[in-house]
Amino acid sequence: RFRIAYILFAPVRIVQDMERPISTVPPVVYIPRLHISAYVLAAPSFLFAFRYYAPSPSWRGSPVNAPCAPDFLTSLKNPASCDDLGDDLPQITRVDDSRDLQDLISRIGSPLM
Repeated sequence: RFRIAYILFAPVRIVQDMERPISTVPPVVYIPRLHISAYVLAAPSFLFAFRYYAPSPSWRGSPVNAPCAPDFLTSLKNPASCDDLGDDLPQITRVDDSRDLQDLISRIGSPLM
């Protein structure tokens, strides 16, 4: 059984406009074709690293089973491998010709993506 989380990257200005005061979670948008919601994060300018926060302990990629390194540099030198993550591997798709966030949302799940 796969669990999927969608994260969309947008320019910082757009994400800031979407944020609510005193919110502890990033903005969320609905993706109609997939009938799910996605987080919207500011697009990284150089590097991004994903880490699952609190998944099921039965999953091989759980922080309990693939523990975090003591600091960021060590974690970059020792990333979790495909074997560590099992079936739940991250997948990244880039779309460069999207006009705006709504255009991107409308294209997610389309046959051309």
